[in-house]
Amino acid sequence: MKRRVIVLGGGPGGYSSAIRCAQMGAEVILVEKEFLGGVCLNHGCIPTKTLFEASLIKEKIKKAGIFGWEIEEKGFQWEVLKKKKEEVVIRLRKGLEFLFSQYGIKWVKGVGKVINGGVEVGEKTFSGDTLILATGSSPLLPPAFKKRRVLTSREILDLEKLPEKLLIAGGGVIGCEFAYIFSSLGTEVTLVEMMERLLPAEDGDISRGVEEVLKKKGVRVITGIKVEKIEEGKDSISCELGEEKWEGEYILAALGRVRNTQDFSGLGIEMGKEGVRVNEQMETTVPGVFAVGDLTPSPQLAHVAFQEGEVAGENACGGEKTIDYRAIPRVIFTYPEAGSVGMGEEEAREKGYPVKTVKFPFTAVGKAHAEDDTEGWVKLVVNEENNEILGLHILSPSAGEILGEGIIAVNLKVTPETLADSIHPHPTRIEAIKEVSSLFLGKPLHFLK
Repeated sequence: MKRRVIVLGGGPGGYSSAIRCAQMGAEVILVEKEFLGGVCLNHGCIPTKTLFEASLIKEKIKKAGIFGWEIEEKGFQWEVLKKKKEEVVIRLRKGLEFLFSQYGIKWVKGVGKVINGGVEVGEKTFSGDTLILATGSSPLLPPAFKKRRVLTSREILDLEKLPEKLLIAGGGVIGCEFAYIFSSLGTEVTLVEMMERLLPAEDGDISRGVEEVLKKKGVRVITGIKVEKIEEGKDSISCELGEEKWEGEYILAALGRVRNTQDFSGLGIEMGKEGVRVNEQMETTVPGVFAVGDLTPSPQLAHVAFQEGEVAGENACGGEKTIDYRAIPRVIFTYPEAGSVGMGEEEAREKGYPVKTVKFPFTAVGKAHAEDDTEGWVKLVVNEENNEILGLHILSPSAGEILGEGIIAVNLKVTPETLADSIHPHPTRIEAIKEVSSLFLGKPLHFLK
């Protein structure tokens, strides 16, 4: 008899698990209250990267003259970019709906609530052999921030017009990316982080590199203080930043996210401070119930949810697949981008590794000069005992694309010798990974050690 799987949530973790279950021959019912693709596709990763592309185009226009192009910049139209953003989202959303139809996955639109024996959606109840929880997360909004002119990362994408002044509370990935985007589009941006540095969980060089990028873009960066005493008027909002008062049109709360657990609270699943407890097969403490994505203690990243969804989907259908978190890539979409995989230098030292690090600048990379864009570097974090690469960190245009080689290196515990001895295409930016590995070995080709 065909196995039936119920998936609660249609974001990256949910739809990837549904597709994998269908590929395994199961009957799949997915419950999603809004659109397939979840926050990532509809209100997060995809629309923000469409806005980011507009920022990149502006960077290209600025230096077009040195390459012989005479381009007149007539201005920017926010409404046109919003329309483009929606077109991209709808196209990808329809692509998912097509995949679901081809795989025979049933999408039930509505709020699903787990009850004894199944998932209740309105007046209907759906039951199955296994259940996959993928209900995701929502923006954290403390009581002091619950104001009309305090926006979340979702609402800011749908503003009627571009704000003149914006304060962003929170210097993590979301805060840094929105600071870059809106500053590029002409908004005066102030970015506030309560910790002593931006991106406190990242390698220190990445943190400092992104802060420098944002400051060059015109973003005012303030660290080590909280946003306090928020007050709003009809067309403005203000707050206190230490002894200073800020006033503008909106505050963006980028303070983190909270897990959506309310719809399965009666299941008796064991929870920890960092989320739903799961084993390496993504199964919860309740047999036959799996959890993926933002619900779990793993980093709240779409690509992590994709992998967790594949693992859970396979195991929900009788498989024995396990998850490996050793090489999780992280990308901050500024210009240049910041890309990391594995441990940062500080994390590796805290864990007791004997660490050696080395950085190679893009000023020594031919392709970077051809593009007239030499800002940035590649950094290796290596275990001196066995030369295993623990982490790779990049500040460069297209860092997220270049990072792929580092993901494999960290995942397979590769040494710098392996990367240095591998032939890389010339001229490319990825040559910097070969060069930084050669520099680690004391034999750089295009740089004095």
